[in-house]
Amino acid sequence: MIWFSMIIPFVVFILVLIFFHHKLNFLEIGLMLALPLIIVFICKVSAEYVQTKDKEFWGGWVKSAEYYEDWNEYIHQTCTRSYPCGSDSKGNTQYCTETYDCSYVQYHPEYWQVNGSNGEEIEVGKNKFEELAKRWNSRKFVDMKRRHYTNDGDKYVANGTVERSLIEPITVEHSWTNRVQASRSVFKFPEVDPKKYGLFEYPSITDWYRQKMILGDESTGTFKANSDLAYWNAMLGAKKRLRCYILIFKDKPIESAIEQQSYWQGGNKNEFIVSVGVDKDLSVKWCHVFSWSEREGLKVDVKDYVLSMKKLDLEKLIEWMAPQLDTWFVKKNFRDFDYLQVDPPGWMIGLTFFLTALCSVVTAVVSVKNEA
Repeated sequence: MIWFSMIIPFVVFILVLIFFHHKLNFLEIGLMLALPLIIVFICKVSAEYVQTKDKEFWGGWVKSAEYYEDWNEYIHQTCTRSYPCGSDSKGNTQYCTETYDCSYVQYHPEYWQVNGSNGEEIEVGKNKFEELAKRWNSRKFVDMKRRHYTNDGDKYVANGTVERSLIEPITVEHSWTNRVQASRSVFKFPEVDPKKYGLFEYPSITDWYRQKMILGDESTGTFKANSDLAYWNAMLGAKKRLRCYILIFKDKPIESAIEQQSYWQGGNKNEFIVSVGVDKDLSVKWCHVFSWSEREGLKVDVKDYVLSMKKLDLEKLIEWMAPQLDTWFVKKNFRDFDYLQVDPPGWMIGLTFFLTALCSVVTAVVSVKNEA
């Protein structure tokens, strides 16, 4: 639809050609058609980018933590400046140029960072570094051998581990292109009211790199289970980019999970989401699993396992499910959806028509006036 706006410059071009053909040259004719085309192309690409931009979360672990001491360095440089140094025969002020030493001392403050298993570098606070160094019983001095001025700052490194009791899971946000969420065809999910069943938002990242992975009633014992799931999301995230969430719906019908799937647009391509309905006694009433995983049988197996529980036991579920995910989860290749047409929203189409018309008219008027 957005490409139909190119009719405008062609109409303007024909009108100008009829009434002012003797005043146009090839360059002006080219600009009258090329500039609107560029505008349409930019609007089309921008609209598609905005509609398909999405975020997903990658799991991993902290491989090392680093503390960089503050230091300074002498920056030697020469600058120039102008100054009045007389006047010419007409009385105008003349200026001369001189050079001078404008060297300075550059100060670099101390900072702390962690390095993730997926190549992340995240700046953290002093307390976090000290906590990790103490937990891992690891602190190595590294001489930076900098060309310093008066303060030679070095660094200290604490190396991490994947040992389950000592590992430091990490979560980072990653951008990707999701054509499904912008599609208005067969993959279009119905609009839902998140307030109706109290649907979940994606949990935010806190404390630099932490994220809740079990959402719902805290009375289900989610603290220890969150730690367990964080460990497996770290291991499987680094290995398979897999991200697992467990959503707990207390005293709500299975329709709440169906609407959650629509609200999250089926989830991200790397996610495996288990929705569980429980009553006040934590008895399992229903289970709904959604994921773009290529292995449909995996979702059925997890659902059957949850339904076989009399009462929801998150720790038991996670320990059983993790090896299944490791063996059977296959992340969907979303390039399979490259064929999906992404139509710009109505306001963008209207804006494109307006900008194209404005550009066409202005270009035509300028071209005619220049030849007048």
